[in-house]
Amino acid sequence: MRTLLTGFEQVDGWLVAGGADELREKTRQLFTDGPRPLPEAVSLVSQLGLRDDVAERWIMAVPHLRVLDGHVVAWPRSVNEKAEAVLAISGIPLTPEEIQERIGEDYSLVGIRNQLTADDRFLRVDRNKYGLTRWGGEQYLGIREMIAREIERAGGEASVNTIVTNLTTRYDVSESSVRAYAGGPGFERTQRGWIRVAGQEVAEPYQPRRDVSETRRCFRSRDGRWWHRVDVNAEHLRGSGSPLPTGFAAYLGMAPGGQLTASAPSGDVVISWHNQPTMGSIRPVLVEFGAQEGDHIFLTVSDGGELLTRFLQSAAPSLPPLNRALHLIGYTAPVASEAEGARLIGARIGLAEGTTRDEVLSRLRERGDRDILAFLDPVVQ
Repeated sequence: MRTLLTGFEQVDGWLVAGGADELREKTRQLFTDGPRPLPEAVSLVSQLGLRDDVAERWIMAVPHLRVLDGHVVAWPRSVNEKAEAVLAISGIPLTPEEIQERIGEDYSLVGIRNQLTADDRFLRVDRNKYGLTRWGGEQYLGIREMIAREIERAGGEASVNTIVTNLTTRYDVSESSVRAYAGGPGFERTQRGWIRVAGQEVAEPYQPRRDVSETRRCFRSRDGRWWHRVDVNAEHLRGSGSPLPTGFAAYLGMAPGGQLTASAPSGDVVISWHNQPTMGSIRPVLVEFGAQEGDHIFLTVSDGGELLTRFLQSAAPSLPPLNRALHLIGYTAPVASEAEGARLIGARIGLAEGTTRDEVLSRLRERGDRDILAFLDPVVQ
């Protein structure tokens, strides 16, 4: 029978007139503008010459398409685009947990949350909910910043009761939290008992002796954001606070006497600067990752006040020295040569493209990254 059907291509159980690859591509092109309800998708595919009774099966067999919640959607490779597709079909903001469940693949919750925060296509609209930026709406900024926004809208001062009502109505925040922030640093009472932002004078940004690029255990990701590596020890696991380098604290916009509250699903983390910058307990974050002594947490704070974290287990002792060095900057992929490894490290510590290996080693010495140097330079012991 097959020999009688000339002009057809047999692929994966399908007999396709012409070329299967061409028909797949034409099918994918139908969904480049966004999700389509399944009945509409079947009708569109039927116009390519497929019978209605097999059109849905054909859609499900085409790579990079997916049937999700009664819609057909382009299903690309990146987690960012999959999250965008999930939200587009949902039509309402979702939590990172809900997005992870609907994607249904092996993506970590922390990775999804980091991408939602870093990608301009997404907007954080509540403490733990994200929508698409193109939908519009207000960004959730963190309680302190939103109190300041309410005060600005009110003309420079506002009643605490009004602020509490506005924020607890619109966002998943508690009255006690709003009142605690309103009575804390950054706000002051007016004569009629309302509050305003304290210290309206614009201060010059604090200039540390060493900026973040010259600061030990601080590394720049490809998007330009700087991260600080915390090497997990018993004190962190016990719940103690820990010092932060002044260069990194200044990068976060802090200055002596200041305080920054970074929000996280496991609880807020307070960074304060008295004699030196100090970060409060990150034990809930470590518990969430199952971290142990010797593991690493790379952390930073987003423009919206959200604590971003990346977890990395301690390196296996059997790894070659170059890979051990790269592990300490948060890079775990294979490298082709020593030169490529030096280039990667140079980029992560803020050096320009084309910097020599000797210049990379010199900057690491200046920064005090002796743990990385020990794997790159046999002179360092």
